[in-house]
Amino acid sequence: MLNSIEEYVNQFDGTKREWIEEYTAYMKEKHPEIEGVIWFRMPTYKMDCYYIAFACTKHYFAVHTNDSECFDLLKIGLDNSVFGKRSAKIRYSDDQAKHVVYNTIEFFVHKFQKDNRVPNTLISGEVIGFPG
Repeated sequence: MLNSIEEYVNQFDGTKREWIEEYTAYMKEKHPEIEGVIWFRMPTYKMDCYYIAFACTKHYFAVHTNDSECFDLLKIGLDNSVFGKRSAKIRYSDDQAKHVVYNTIEFFVHKFQKDNRVPNTLISGEVIGFPG
């Protein structure tokens, strides 16, 4: 049983590890006030009763969320992805999709910071920069 995000990441190699490590490291670096947990066997970041989570599957990198606005952003931005009830499945070869995931993360975080549901430590008015 996985007990930490680090254990989750370390079980993968190659492209899968690159994808999951990229987003879990981003959350840790850019949003340390949101504690990541393993929930339903995947790295999950909760704010209030909402979450965004990441998972590696055999053929896809999956982004899960129960926030309808975030899910709409994923559906609008990810032309080549497959969608489930609350998930977007992105092919590992679709590097163009990464900016959509980053934008969705930032929308999710700032949506709840604006509502004062988490500490407002990262909103500074500066342009958000994304890796890569």
